[in-house]
Amino acid sequence: MIDIATIDEYLSRQGRFCLIDWLLADNYLRYADYEAWRYGELENLEDLLQFDRQTLQALIDNTAAHCRDLGLNPEQQDFFRWDDDHRVLLLASEDNERDLALSQRWLRPGDLPQLDLFMDNSAQIAENALLEALTARRFDAAQSQLQNLSELNPDCTRLGVYQDLINYGLHMLANPEIIEHAVDAELQGLQQEVLPLAQEVMGPAARDYLAFAWRRLSNAMQGISLNPRQPWRHSSSALLKIPDYPAVIECLNADPRLYRQTILMERLAQSFDALHQHESGLILWCLLMELDADYTEQALDRHQSHRAHALWQDFWDVDDNWSSALFPAYVLARQPGLLHYLENFPALRLPASKAMVVLLRKRLAGEDEISARKELQMVSPELLSVYLQRL
Repeated sequence: MIDIATIDEYLSRQGRFCLIDWLLADNYLRYADYEAWRYGELENLEDLLQFDRQTLQALIDNTAAHCRDLGLNPEQQDFFRWDDDHRVLLLASEDNERDLALSQRWLRPGDLPQLDLFMDNSAQIAENALLEALTARRFDAAQSQLQNLSELNPDCTRLGVYQDLINYGLHMLANPEIIEHAVDAELQGLQQEVLPLAQEVMGPAARDYLAFAWRRLSNAMQGISLNPRQPWRHSSSALLKIPDYPAVIECLNADPRLYRQTILMERLAQSFDALHQHESGLILWCLLMELDADYTEQALDRHQSHRAHALWQDFWDVDDNWSSALFPAYVLARQPGLLHYLENFPALRLPASKAMVVLLRKRLAGEDEISARKELQMVSPELLSVYLQRL
C-alpha cells in the first residue's frame, strides 16, 4: 500500500510526511470525515479509515520502517478542534501508540525545529499560531495573531499576504451564501488571487483553508445546470478542488444530464478511481468511450495513473489498426468481473460491447457459448481472440 518511494516523493513535495495527510491524499480517509473530526463531531479517525485494523497496523509498521530507512526523524504533532478557543486536543485513535503513529510527522534531520535558549523565538511562535488560526478557519483569532506578529516582527514580508487571507476569510464568514450572478467573480477571485497567496505562505496547511472556500462555492453552484462552454461553473468542479469525492459522486448522480455530458462522466470516473472503486471507474470510461471517443482519448491522457489508461495502452499494443469503439468490449474481456457492476450504470450500447456482455454472461452461467462466440467473431475476430486468450 505504501513504499519508500511514495514517502520520498511525498516528502519532496510537502517537506514532511504525516500518515493523516497521506491517508487524505490517497482517499483512505475521506475529507468530509476529517473535517467533521476537526470540528469535534467525531471521536477519532481510526474507525473512519477505508480498511480494517490489521491493514492499518501493517501500514503503520511499514511507514515507520521506510521513514527510518530514509533517515527521517519523528516529531509529535497535536491536532486541535477548529471551532474552539480552548485548544481541545483531538485523538486520531483511542490507542495511544496508534494515535501517535497517525498524528506524528516525519522530518529530515536538518528540518527539525532547533530550540536556541539565547534567541527570542516569540515571532516564530506567533506566526505559527497565526497559521494555525487560518487553517482552523478562526479568522478573528487570526487577526489578533497577526497584530501580535506585526508588533514582534514588523519587517516580516508576509504580513500583507496574511492580512489578505484574513480579509478573505472574514468575507466568507460574513457572506456564507453567494448569489448566482456573483459566482463567476467569486470563483475568479479565489483562483487568481486567494489560491496562489495561500499556497505561497501556508504550504501544505493551505489545504484546509482553501477547502472552506471551495465548499462555499460548491454550495453556491448547487442547482446550476452545466454549460459545456463553462465546465467550471458546476458544483462538482468545486468539490473536486477540495477534494471531496463522495460528494462529487452524489452531486453528479443527482444531475439528470450526467450520462449525456462528457465532462460530468469524466469527473465521475475520476472520483470512482480516487476512491479505489476501480470497477465502477472502468465502466464509466467504457460508457464515455461509447459517448465520445475523441473526447475520451484526450481524457485518458489527462488521467494516466488510472487503470483505464494502462488498458488503453494495452489495447493498442494488441492491434494498432482497430477502432477505439472496440475498447469497451476489450476492457470487459480483460476484466470480466466488471459484469457484476454493469447493473449500476446505463447499458453499453455498441455492438461489440453488447456481444461481449452476452458472451461473458453465458460463461458465468456455464451455458453453451458457441452462438455468442460466433456473434462476437462477426463483430471483431480480434476481440474473440482476446477473449479466448483470457480463458
